[in-house]
Amino acid sequence: MTSRKKRKLVAAIVFLTVGCLCNCSNQKAVSFLDKGGRVLGTNNPSTEWAKAEKVRVDNIEYETPFCRKERIRLELSPLLDPMVQATIVVDSRHKLADWSSMQIDNHKILICGGTLFDDRGNKEVQNTTWVFDTAKNELIKGSTMLERRSSPELTMLANGDILVSGGQSGHAILSSCEIYQKNKRQFRRSCSMVVPRIGHSTLLLRDGHRIVLVGGETNFGRSDADGSLTTTAELMDLEKNVSTIVGSLSIARSGPVLISDQPNTIKVIGGWSVRKKPSESVWTKAVEVISVAPI
Repeated sequence: MTSRKKRKLVAAIVFLTVGCLCNCSNQKAVSFLDKGGRVLGTNNPSTEWAKAEKVRVDNIEYETPFCRKERIRLELSPLLDPMVQATIVVDSRHKLADWSSMQIDNHKILICGGTLFDDRGNKEVQNTTWVFDTAKNELIKGSTMLERRSSPELTMLANGDILVSGGQSGHAILSSCEIYQKNKRQFRRSCSMVVPRIGHSTLLLRDGHRIVLVGGETNFGRSDADGSLTTTAELMDLEKNVSTIVGSLSIARSGPVLISDQPNTIKVIGGWSVRKKPSESVWTKAVEVISVAPI
């Protein structure tokens, strides 16, 4: 057996194609659905695949990260700059870009980090958080994060706390993580990721304390061939306070959909992948499976 084949075996990665599981007796169909519930085909552009509202796996539908983020964006619409919908108007002089958000209760949304621009063109990555009360239509400053970061990934934990992982600070992509403690309304340090990431995807496993983190970018300004996108997947155990690499994908990607429809198995579906040019990406339609060891 070649060393390459050994690495693939140890990583426990099985390559799939959209539509079925390859070389597997219990084949399962995989398809993306747009906002109107229509199945996207190979002729649809990458931008439509990336904005799919749901993924259907063996006739069971799952929300995509885009769908969840779009729902929160609509809740935040009173704050958004009408000219630049991805920008929050903080006050008359400041706007916030590259923020991340998550619903923390029925009427409140936590907004973490981002890059703050003033009316003179100055900008600074933030460690500030904000809480938007949708019932009162009120934006107030929240707790301070331990690090400045823009575009971190937020993951809701079983107890309502939120894992804040990676993101960017200046020209550096971060491997550090922290946890927002909902009851204390403050942040505490968590273990770091093995690989610095931005634009990655995460999934809390059924045990409630392990999280899978997959893909993303690790170095800005480099082509995919030089390693901007990562193929790595890692498993973070919050009880043991450690994160370890559990596999390597065949196709590097950012923002894939992660689904666990079987214990200790995660399907990695789609994602932005190989760049034709430094400023261009395409949406891969490939699906892969990661297996993690049971507890």
